[in-house]
Amino acid sequence: MPDWIIYADDLQEGDWFKALHPRLANAVEEEITGAVGRNPKLERVLLYDRPDIVLADGTETPVLVVERTIEVPRGHNVGQRFATNLKGGPPKASAAK
Repeated sequence: MPDWIIYADDLQEGDWFKALHPRLANAVEEEITGAVGRNPKLERVLLYDRPDIVLADGTETPVLVVERTIEVPRGHNVGQRFATNLKGGPPKASAAK
């Protein structure tokens, strides 16, 4: 099992993130599309939004979520990740389980 798994919205963002630190050099990169089906531990961080990067450790537990954005003077990206901040914590466990 790898030390790190980088779930990326697209290949160039995964490559960009992987190059940020030598400890990520051997990280496995995976598409974020369909990632919850492969790793249910991602459900809480992908429930309301689709970030650019989710870094998971060797146990596939998410440890960092990254949104890479650049603002333009018009300010149209202000609410880009509003849903992530709005959700107010983890979802409640279902009593039906």
